[in-house]
Amino acid sequence: MAHAVGLAVLPLFAGAVTGWWHTRWLTEDGGLPVGDAAGHLANVARHLAWLKGGQLPIEAFPPGLYVTSAAIARELGPTVDHAAMGTVAFAALLAAIGSWLGLRASGWTAGVVIPLALLSAPLLSGAARQVLLDLPATAAIAAIWVLAWESRGYRRTVPTLLLGLALGLGALIKYTLFIWVLQALVLTGAWMFVRAP
Repeated sequence: MAHAVGLAVLPLFAGAVTGWWHTRWLTEDGGLPVGDAAGHLANVARHLAWLKGGQLPIEAFPPGLYVTSAAIARELGPTVDHAAMGTVAFAALLAAIGSWLGLRASGWTAGVVIPLALLSAPLLSGAARQVLLDLPATAAIAAIWVLAWESRGYRRTVPTLLLGLALGLGALIKYTLFIWVLQALVLTGAWMFVRAP
C-alpha cells in the first residue's frame, strides 16, 4: 500500500516543487527572453488575443505551448513572466515523469533524486523560465517513452490509451516529436509480437 501511495504522491510532489521553484524565480528575478523566445512570446500574445475572442492565429509552430501559456497569462495577467508559466507547467510535468520513472525503475531514492537533478540542471532550469519549445517537447517525449513502457507491448489498456493521447498532444507541442519517439513505438510493437501468446 505504501508503494502505491508513493507512486501517486511523490511524482505529484516533485511536479509541485518544480513548479513552485520556477514560479518563485520568475516572480523575484524575471528575465528577458533569450534566443528565439521573443518570437515565441509574440506567438503567445497572438494566442492570448484569440482566447479573448480574436482570430485564430496560423503559425509555423504547433499551438500546444502557446495556448497553454496564453491561458495562464489570461488568468494571471499578460506579462512575460506569466507567459513563461506555460513552460514551467511542462517542467513540472517532466519532474513528475522523472520521479515516476525513478520509482518504477529503481525505488524511492531514484524517485527523489531524478527530479532534483532535473531541477538543478542549468540547461533545463534556464529553459523552464523561457517560452521555448524544447522543454515542453522533452516532457512530451519522456511521457510517451514512459507510457510505451507501461503499456507492456500495448497489452495494458489504460497506459495504451494514455500513450495515444500523449502522442496527439505531443504533436501539438512540436511536429518533429515523432522522430524521437518512433523507437519507443517500434520497440513496444516488437514487444507485443515477441510476447504474443
